[in-house]
Amino acid sequence: SERVKACLQYEEARLAYLEGEYQKAGTSVAVLREFFVSIHDDVMLRRVDELRVCLEAVDRFAAQRPGHADASAGAHYVLEALADYDYHPESPLAALALDLLRRLVRTPAPEHMHMLLYGEFPLLQPHTTTEMTGTYTSRSEAMHNAYFSLARVLPGSGPEAESHLSTACVAFQVERYDEALTNFSRTIELAPAHALPVASRGETYRRMQRYDEALADLSRAIDMVPDFAWAFASRAHVYWTLLRYDEALADFSRAIHLVPDYSWAIASRGQVYRTLRRYDEALADFTRAMGLIAGDASPVAGRGQVYRTLGRYDEALADFSRAIDLAEDDAWPVAERGYVYWVQGRYDEALVDFDQAIHLDPDYAAPVVGRCLVYQDLGHSGAARSEERRVGKECRSRW
Repeated sequence: SERVKACLQYEEARLAYLEGEYQKAGTSVAVLREFFVSIHDDVMLRRVDELRVCLEAVDRFAAQRPGHADASAGAHYVLEALADYDYHPESPLAALALDLLRRLVRTPAPEHMHMLLYGEFPLLQPHTTTEMTGTYTSRSEAMHNAYFSLARVLPGSGPEAESHLSTACVAFQVERYDEALTNFSRTIELAPAHALPVASRGETYRRMQRYDEALADLSRAIDMVPDFAWAFASRAHVYWTLLRYDEALADFSRAIHLVPDYSWAIASRGQVYRTLRRYDEALADFTRAMGLIAGDASPVAGRGQVYRTLGRYDEALADFSRAIDLAEDDAWPVAERGYVYWVQGRYDEALVDFDQAIHLDPDYAAPVVGRCLVYQDLGHSGAARSEERRVGKECRSRW
């Protein structure tokens, strides 16, 4: 489609920016901005505008320090642009800044660069996100998912490998997983020494529920780079899905040890603790994650689930209500709050929440089951049976 072509042109402009071809990137930005405005694509328009801001930062640096190529100073001006442009953790600008640094220094950032990045901008972590598209995704999860926007430059591999990697990343972002697999695999053939495409292919397998292949690739990436926090967190999620909780806890904990502010790994570990009924540890992780990413609903709702299990209903209601305010379009906290109302016998309020959750996500079974339970308690047997038929045998047994 024309939109996919434009997205690929955006990737070419981004790579031109990273290669220092600023005039070429700027020309593409102008054309792309006009196109995305015409189709009312706010997500891509935001990306293009942020690339434009990065280009403006480079121009400002060049004007103030002509002929100066110091990486630290260049990074400072890009980071200033982040702040000037209402920087937020999931901004694509963060990924662009880190890519620029890698292109400039070619090696891991020295200590003074580390202080510049993490001291002045503590939320600018290696797993910073590029986007949140489609249905609601927690900010911390989006930050984890966005690793694909980082480190697309593969030193020593050549332009063909980088091109396949970029194509794979775009395909992944639009959920064309077969195409992503093909291009990640080709990248691995062309750049076998790099762990990034191996881990990225493993994450793609995870999204496709091909868990054995996901584990193989993620483990291979970890063997290649033993401090690969993102790969540890992704492998932990596979273990969690397979109910291998001890291994999930070990990998999440390793990722958190490597990146202490890795909010997605912390919140995910909290969910594992909750499943294992280790409630004090779950509460600690959810509360810690809440302090790292302002406005992230996921750990707030996770903590609410623990409070509900412990019978601390007022605290559960407070957390679920806060999560709903943070993620108005997410059915999960709405349904969870409905269950608290049901346990308390507040049936009218429970029905309101269950109805709203069903409206937000008609395929979500939990609120349908909840409404069935309310009808049963109220003695509305006919309505309850109707809900049971709607849920179906498989969902009834699950819930």
